[in-house]
Amino acid sequence: MPTTQLSRDSAGQQVEPEEQPTPASLPMYFAAIVITLCGLQAVNITLEDPGFGNLTLILTMVGFMVSFLCRQQRLPSHLVELPAALVFAVICFLTIASDQSLPFLAPADVAGDRSKGMAVFLTWLVVLRSFTLTSDSRLLFCCVPTIALIGLIGTMNSDAVLVTLFIVFVCAAVFMLVHENFLRARAATPQKQVVSAGKFLAGQIQLAALCIVGSLVVGRLAAEPMRAAGSALLFSGAMQMQNTQNQNTTDTRVVNISESTDYMVGRGPVTLGEQVVMRVEASHASNWRGATYDVYTGHGWRNSLDKSTSLAPSPDGGPGQEWFDARPHLDYPLVLVPETPINYVGAKSHAFRQVFHLEATGIFHEIYGASEIRALRLPEPAGQVDAAGGIRLAAALRATDYEVESRVADWDSESLAKSSTDYPEAIRSRYLTFGTSKPSEETIQTALRLTKDLKDPYSKMEALRDFVSTQCLYNTQSPASPSSVDVVQYFLFDRKEGYCDSFATALAVLCRAAGLPARVASGFAEGTLDSSGSTYTVRERDKHMWTEVYFTGVGWVSVDATAGAQSVDEMAEDDKKKRGGLMGFLFNHGLLPPVAALAFIAMLAYVLKVEVLDKLRRRSRPNPLGLAAANIEIVDTYARALASLRRWGMKRSDSQTPFEFQDHAAQRLASCPAAVLALQELTVLFVRFRYGGTVAEPDNVTQAHALEKALSEALRKADRRAIALAAPAGAGA
Repeated sequence: MPTTQLSRDSAGQQVEPEEQPTPASLPMYFAAIVITLCGLQAVNITLEDPGFGNLTLILTMVGFMVSFLCRQQRLPSHLVELPAALVFAVICFLTIASDQSLPFLAPADVAGDRSKGMAVFLTWLVVLRSFTLTSDSRLLFCCVPTIALIGLIGTMNSDAVLVTLFIVFVCAAVFMLVHENFLRARAATPQKQVVSAGKFLAGQIQLAALCIVGSLVVGRLAAEPMRAAGSALLFSGAMQMQNTQNQNTTDTRVVNISESTDYMVGRGPVTLGEQVVMRVEASHASNWRGATYDVYTGHGWRNSLDKSTSLAPSPDGGPGQEWFDARPHLDYPLVLVPETPINYVGAKSHAFRQVFHLEATGIFHEIYGASEIRALRLPEPAGQVDAAGGIRLAAALRATDYEVESRVADWDSESLAKSSTDYPEAIRSRYLTFGTSKPSEETIQTALRLTKDLKDPYSKMEALRDFVSTQCLYNTQSPASPSSVDVVQYFLFDRKEGYCDSFATALAVLCRAAGLPARVASGFAEGTLDSSGSTYTVRERDKHMWTEVYFTGVGWVSVDATAGAQSVDEMAEDDKKKRGGLMGFLFNHGLLPPVAALAFIAMLAYVLKVEVLDKLRRRSRPNPLGLAAANIEIVDTYARALASLRRWGMKRSDSQTPFEFQDHAAQRLASCPAAVLALQELTVLFVRFRYGGTVAEPDNVTQAHALEKALSEALRKADRRAIALAAPAGAGA
């Protein structure tokens, strides 16, 4: 029998209500779950790792269930606290002491971001803490890590979803505070709770307003301190920023980066990760080119240029060293790249130095740099160079540095518009023809139609670029092109969406059809400029293809048709805004938002019922017996106990006194002495305060509640068959 719920101990001494274990409130746990999920969802929309998000969500839900069941069964809290603390300590030790990334602890891209590392650390703290929520005070403390997570994520992500999550958090927190206060007030002072319901409700409204204002202030103030804390912490293993000068770590996912001789366009959906593959020190942005393609095959491209020149250190004092050796950044052998008619750059140009720091996350088979490369410094120069300046290494590079000096053309739209169409033979023969893979007639006629009234090469190039940008949508998840059709024809006039390789190919083919020498180039986009203003962080997702158009007297000019194209993701975002911000958010971010919204609506309805409707009903309820409010509460408690017994076939008839019914029920409950004892004590209380003319004290009400609950729990554990067999002959239902 759960004697801990009774108001007297085994020695018969009175036990104060606050010393009794507080019953678990399911609405309190629901509110705490919603609060916690708001923090986890804020992390998930920033990390964008479904695997990590689902793992932490599932473990958190399991933790809440374990905490609730432990509290229901009155289990000692240390049974779950000690294992949770041990697991957390082990995770901290592995994270700090190990140089090896633990993939289940954090997403892969956290290694280079301390703020994200802090968010992951707090997430695991929330997960493990969910197993130890065995009291109301610990449930209330769920607000603290959640506001910390939302504040920290707010410094990294400006997504409007964070505002919605914060509003849901505030509402759930207010509900939990109000409901917890209501439960304590009802248990401690039930008489005052009824008599001064209006004043009590006004206090709850004031508390709610104070909580909302306080949360807004805390959310505002928490951002900068959390950001500073995140920057101050240093994480190793899964959460440490790697030093690119001396990386000895082993990453669980290594990217093989290579520019093949043949490239198939429109091969289907493309998924590129957030892995940082290199960092580039440079004075301005550029595409980092690795290879060019000159032969269109109808399904892609091929680089037909022979790599006939070998990389070799330049002899001291050789030509070209006067502008490179004077200011070397790296003490490596100097290699000069010969100038050819294909990689020619006009006289109006400038020298552009770049220093590449290759990460251990990538294996590089080509040299990347701004076009056109004229010299470089490598630790061990060995490889081949083609006539376009593409450099293929004999041995792949990883976790090392190299230096590049490029000759970059200086041009503007006016100079390009005045350029001649008298192209060198090396350009005309290779970059103005199609060979046997001629594009469709519709493609050729479209190029001629768009440029027929334009006189200069630059205007033609612009018209063709704008056509491709507006005709097609950018979509990394576009299906593969059919093998039986020309990829440009299919991209421009059938599918009308694709990845960067389709845009670059379509523009290059249209330019050639209109009489402009063109090719496609492959490499990386510029990346993200860091706070120093001189280093570009390049990730795997920055892998890119673009078009290069040749202008006489200038050289190759990069043109990117994707720059003006609308992406499918942007269109989906626009559609979501048109459908309505809140509904779009609820049904376009997975299962969690609608579930959280439904839970919040249910809790709001519960608050309205308990705090408003029930109070008004009690105040307006007639009192023909003329009893005090506390006495009425004991009478109602006894009535609930009779309702429980009715479900077991024990119904009190109108002719039975309370004690006669007690004796009748005791015969049926002979196999369940705990239920008999609870019913006997509750009957004594009922008779005393229903008929005795005595005003009940709050302790009497608390005792009645405890006895009614003890009776219900005893019946739940009782043998239903034994009770049925104990029914006297002729007993009524």
